[in-house]
Amino acid sequence: MDSSLDAQGKPGNKATTAVVTEKEEQDQKPKLLEGHLHNDDFTTQEFVIHVLEVVFNKEPAVAHDLMLQVHTRGMCVAGV
Repeated sequence: MDSSLDAQGKPGNKATTAVVTEKEEQDQKPKLLEGHLHNDDFTTQEFVIHVLEVVFNKEPAVAHDLMLQVHTRGMCVAGV
């Protein structure tokens, strides 16, 4: 007959010990994605400049140049 006591000191159940190990997580840099703008017949040039300034934090002159790239080349990379 086993006379061991459990964690509360009551007879009958054996107390068990578990070892918890934590795995150290290494910080990984997120994968960078590119934001592309494509030319269409519906979006105004003013709206494209607004999006570049507000969403992509571009200066007005840079936003205007990118808008012209979209208009003449058909697309541009707005941000990374």
